[in-house]
Amino acid sequence: MKQVEANSVSELASCLARSRGGLIAIDGYPGAGKSTVAREVAARLGVQCVHLDDFLLRNRGSFLKCLKYAELAASLHSRPLVVEGVCLLAVLDRIGVIPDVVVYVRAVDATNQRSKNAGIVKGGTARSSPGREGGLAEEVADYHRDFRPIAKADIIYISGAAPGKGSVMESGRADVDIAYIQAKTKLALALAAGGMLTLMVGLAVLLYGVTGKDQTLIKAGWLQVSASGLGGVIMTTSVLWAYFAYQARPMYARSRESSEKYNPDSQLVERIEHESSTEAAIRPRKPGARR
Repeated sequence: MKQVEANSVSELASCLARSRGGLIAIDGYPGAGKSTVAREVAARLGVQCVHLDDFLLRNRGSFLKCLKYAELAASLHSRPLVVEGVCLLAVLDRIGVIPDVVVYVRAVDATNQRSKNAGIVKGGTARSSPGREGGLAEEVADYHRDFRPIAKADIIYISGAAPGKGSVMESGRADVDIAYIQAKTKLALALAAGGMLTLMVGLAVLLYGVTGKDQTLIKAGWLQVSASGLGGVIMTTSVLWAYFAYQARPMYARSRESSEKYNPDSQLVERIEHESSTEAAIRPRKPGARR
């Protein structure tokens, strides 16, 4: 089988369906997304999924030496089947099992993924199960050097290829949302403070008029306004301040959009959802309008 590349779970499942592989092995670095890919592919193909971590004796400081190989071998008898885990070809070699199709899951930023795993060896800063950080990283590095799983893979799956673009977009949209919310919040607070100040000034003028002689303070032609009248007018305008403060508040309306990816046969390959917490407030839609 000539090595091919897949950029979505749908595309990967289509490739595997055409290959009709009995045992599908999904390999890759820790944290590359093997478990998620394996579960989704198994669900699409309607087959069982086996995870190597389910047969691991935890907190032993090693991986290959701490697997329950007899139980694992027994779980791999049925076909078709999907099995996933790190150092997978080495594990299958130990129990004498040859996979029909090998899928290697590679993160979009493969350089950062390798650096992350290398960092486990040097500083132990990356998070993993207690007691297995350094040992696992060294085993994975040795495994990639000795077994060369990328070269032996029938399919290279680029984990996060399409979602990665979406995540960058979502990050930018989130920044816009945050700036929008902050600006609206500041405006609403300023208007609310103005309303409170107007109310206090109006109340003070009203009390002055009620307790004093309530003489005319403003006279313009036929218009004469007393202190109590002016205080009442000022207090009334505070209602407008409150109304505008209410209108200026960030409404946190949610807007959902989707982008779709099709193959050359016009079949839907992947749909990516983009959601914003304020975009609908910026661009309101009429009820019943199509999105």
